[in-house]
Amino acid sequence: QAVKTVDVGTQVSGIIAKLYVDFNSTVKKGQLLATIDTVVLAASVRDAQANLDKAKAQYDQAVAVHQRNTQLYEKKFMNEVDFIASKTNVQSLLATWKSAVTNLERAKLNLNYAYIKAPISGTIINRVVEQGQTVAASLAAPTIFTIAEDLSSMRILTSVDESDIGQIKEGQKAKFTVQSFQSRTFEGEVIQIRLNPNIVSNVVNYTVV
Repeated sequence: QAVKTVDVGTQVSGIIAKLYVDFNSTVKKGQLLATIDTVVLAASVRDAQANLDKAKAQYDQAVAVHQRNTQLYEKKFMNEVDFIASKTNVQSLLATWKSAVTNLERAKLNLNYAYIKAPISGTIINRVVEQGQTVAASLAAPTIFTIAEDLSSMRILTSVDESDIGQIKEGQKAKFTVQSFQSRTFEGEVIQIRLNPNIVSNVVNYTVV
């Protein structure tokens, strides 16, 4: 397997509107890979913007009213209870306005998440969706693509049993063959002996990279 692979998922749900890459495509970091339908997400942005405009207008009105009430209170034309209520209303509407700002930012982020981009440069080694398919991002982001960073640098995860693991050391040279190139011997190096064992048929095995 490739030394470094990255699963590319989506943080928003929707229909895959367009796929721009396929198996074995070479991609650059930041390249657009797929687009999720943006109709609902764009509507959410417009709705959040409208709520923000409404909250801002209500806050501005409350500030103007409170400024007038301050003058009345200083001249003893308003009692303290009504003045405190006026001040509290300003603070409450300020909080509503800030919340509306946050909701708009969140809606814009979700819209931006509809454009799925490559987090690293590499090669698409797996694609698990088709154009028109609906993806649902709930508790976990569903995987859409898997990108291998560098297919010229590979690693082998091999299982070594307890009777042989004592002979394995990091830095040792290793040789191996594969059936598709029977006349060629490949070389590598032991870079890691993982301490977490697997027990299969009462035999303790360790993963060696």
